[in-house]
Amino acid sequence: MRLHSFVLFVVGFFASTAYAEPIANPGKNYSFDFPEGWSLDPQEKYFTVRAGAGLSISELNTPPSGMDLSVTSLTVHAVALAAGLCGNVVEKNIRLTGKKWQGDAFLCDMPETTKAAGGQELFLTVKHGSDLNVFRLSMPAGTWPQQKKTYISLLKSLRFGRR
Repeated sequence: MRLHSFVLFVVGFFASTAYAEPIANPGKNYSFDFPEGWSLDPQEKYFTVRAGAGLSISELNTPPSGMDLSVTSLTVHAVALAAGLCGNVVEKNIRLTGKKWQGDAFLCDMPETTKAAGGQELFLTVKHGSDLNVFRLSMPAGTWPQQKKTYISLLKSLRFGRR
């Protein structure tokens, strides 16, 4: 049974990445490669791309350029906690790198409230040259352990500049 589940996961992962298509934020000159089923949400003020079942990635306010990545990441962490955007920190010091960028991330559990279902949020602070970007990957509760590699792959598909 485990082998069957593993084979289905691998087939699903490669099928979804085989059809990856870039969705760009032209104003900020970056893009991610999203599997089929993700779409840009034009209703949002900032770059937001959604898939079904509470899965989305969005850009948060951009910090000033020229700041240190670790300082900015700690600031984002503190602000997320203070603003209630982050409940219990599940995992921290997640280091990611991509083409011409490096990033720090942390994962939070978000408790269920009367207004929203519980879930998990991964906050990624990225440094590209002297510029900084902050992204939030929102996912249904409990999916991080099973989908960690898929989510990391999605985040690492971040590209700056023209494709």
